[in-house]
Amino acid sequence: MFISLGELNKKCLLFILVPILVTLRWFLESQYNKENKNLFFNSFLRFFSCSINLIPWIFLLKTMDIALERRSSRKSIEKEMSKDKNDKNDNIDDAYYNVNRRDSTLSSHSSDSLFSIEMQKQIDKKLEKKKKSKNRTMVLLSITGILFFVSVSLHFILSELNFRKSVSGGLIVFSTFIRTIILVLLSNIFIKSEKMYRHHRFSGLIICLITILFLVFSQLYEKEKSEYFFNKLVVMVIPDIGFAFMYIIGLRYLIGSSGNVYKLLFYNGFIGMILSIFVQIIISFFNCPKDFDYINYQICDENGNFRTILFNLKSFQNFGLISIFIIIVYFFENICIFLLIYNFSINHFAAIFSIPTYFQFIIEGNALGLKLIYIIGSIIIIFMTLVYNEIIILKFLGFETNTKIEIVKRAKSDTEVNQLIQSDKLFDMDENEDF
Repeated sequence: MFISLGELNKKCLLFILVPILVTLRWFLESQYNKENKNLFFNSFLRFFSCSINLIPWIFLLKTMDIALERRSSRKSIEKEMSKDKNDKNDNIDDAYYNVNRRDSTLSSHSSDSLFSIEMQKQIDKKLEKKKKSKNRTMVLLSITGILFFVSVSLHFILSELNFRKSVSGGLIVFSTFIRTIILVLLSNIFIKSEKMYRHHRFSGLIICLITILFLVFSQLYEKEKSEYFFNKLVVMVIPDIGFAFMYIIGLRYLIGSSGNVYKLLFYNGFIGMILSIFVQIIISFFNCPKDFDYINYQICDENGNFRTILFNLKSFQNFGLISIFIIIVYFFENICIFLLIYNFSINHFAAIFSIPTYFQFIIEGNALGLKLIYIIGSIIIIFMTLVYNEIIILKFLGFETNTKIEIVKRAKSDTEVNQLIQSDKLFDMDENEDF
């Protein structure tokens, strides 16, 4: 067998759930009617879907409180039992204690005072450390919330620029590749990542080559979509840089909070909604620019004012089932993304998050010949993404040597060999003792 499956567990379901949820959310966002919508409506759906993580966060807090109560009740029972035993022993030692009490009074007072001073110092250090940890947590949550607001807002504003509407397949793949590189680089800089082995480098090289081929084909056969190539690339990558920093800082928080995903997402949504309201209030004091043709949305109303959610409730006229489904899907999507990042790594997320991009070539309509090329290339990239994440293992040319499953096998065999060596030594010692 040249190919086999890697070590799979329940957490590996995230590798399937994330691409499905992202693709479903993209499809829903492309379907709903944009009449009476504005630049703030899409971002409102995302911020609101994150803010409802308050519900599972409260539920998590209650379950933790119940667990702590049970633990404290067990400890109190154990203390009472130990106290009963100690009382019996104390009655026996009382006589001896009373005899030696006078001689040890002065020394005990001095030792008790020194002990209490030392204890107070330790308590102060713990309180200071706890305060610093709490401040650090709030800083991380605030930064991720602000980055989330900026990235989401920029994504929807820049994606509605007129020249951004027509994008070639090669540019889509290239921007996805750059996003993956940004995530991997930032992960290596700010967070200790796993070492790159032969199967990582091989799969990365194949993905890079397919990306270059996509660019060549798009320049040859999609010339009308390749105009403003650099401008389109910039407006596609800028929000991704913000999201990358948000994921990195979010992971730093999750590591310190033992994976409290719900609290992180609630703060993201809450901060996003507050900042969005603040921005809408500010722009309500300004008039809409005349002859503004860069954005397709109806950003201005008939009175020449910016369309906002706060001052233009017509945005909610088409709030129907699709909007509700978007909120639900995005709610689960964010939870799965951060669980994937926390349980695996940023590198795993970067590779998995690129998969939905290639689904577009199957869903969207292109010329048959070009569509076949994109589909075949996308299948190869998805396959290599699975190789990179060790979901699929290539068992030739030594690509499987440094995969986790093979490393674990070698570790087991080494321990077995060491046990045999130890048992042989003990056997030899026994024989020598007999002589």
